[in-house]
Amino acid sequence: MIIIITIIIIIIIIIIIIIIIIIIIIIIIIIIIIIIIIIIMIIIIIIIIIIIIIIIIIIMIIIMIIIIIIIIIIIIIIIIIIIIIIIKTLLRPRRRRRRRRRRRRRRRRRRRRRRRRRRRRRRRRRRREGGGGGGGGGGGGEEEEEEEEEEEEEEEEEEEEEEEEKEEEEEEEEEEEI
Repeated sequence: MIIIITIIIIIIIIIIIIIIIIIIIIIIIIIIIIIIIIIIMIIIIIIIIIIIIIIIIIIMIIIMIIIIIIIIIIIIIIIIIIIIIIIKTLLRPRRRRRRRRRRRRRRRRRRRRRRRRRRRRRRRRRRREGGGGGGGGGGGGEEEEEEEEEEEEEEEEEEEEEEEEKEEEEEEEEEEEI
């Protein structure tokens, strides 16, 4: 009986030990699995962070390239505008001189016509005076004064017309420049 009891006790102890070992193994396996999962998660997070950083860097590089291209285009446009302005300033004086010469000729023609008109008027007046048989000294003097006043008025009108012509020419030049 004693032998049987001892055998049973030994068997129970062995079973308990085996169960404990199995439990320990299971716990170790679970811990290992958890550690592996954590490591994998950390690796994934690191990879995601690296990818995000790479994407941000690429976007920044693209933005910088676009900004550089825009700056280069603006600089080229400014240079072209400056060149156009320089070319226009170089070409303007010649054109202006030619225009002025033409305009001066026109003005001279107009002035000559006006002078001819004046001379005709004066001749007519002198004929009238001569035809009147002298007409008295006082009368002749009055007519001369009238002639002088009319001449002065005509000169003033001419000056006004010339000023108007100058203004018109300036406006034309401004329009052509625009």
